[in-house]
Amino acid sequence: MLLLLLVTALLPLAPTLHAQSPGVKGANGVMAEVVVTKLKMPTAFAFGPDGRVYITEKEGLVRVVQNGVLQSEPFIDLRTEVNAVGQRGLLAIAAHPRFPA
Repeated sequence: MLLLLLVTALLPLAPTLHAQSPGVKGANGVMAEVVVTKLKMPTAFAFGPDGRVYITEKEGLVRVVQNGVLQSEPFIDLRTEVNAVGQRGLLAIAAHPRFPA
């Protein structure tokens, strides 16, 4: 019974709980657009000064998107250093103001 009540309470939020299609207007008028695919549990991103985008994956990889293309080689592999069990993992990234110098 409690599960049924919870599901019923969440139904009004259902449109905001799933991924939007490319170019679809989401909540508060924000446009949703797929920029890159084939990521495994992305958690955060940062922009480099040269326009590259660095994307963290929960298990410890930092992937790079350059000119709209996901590079096949990761920028860095921290999987042996990251505990990705449950709510843990590589959850943030920041670029130093003088990166890459």
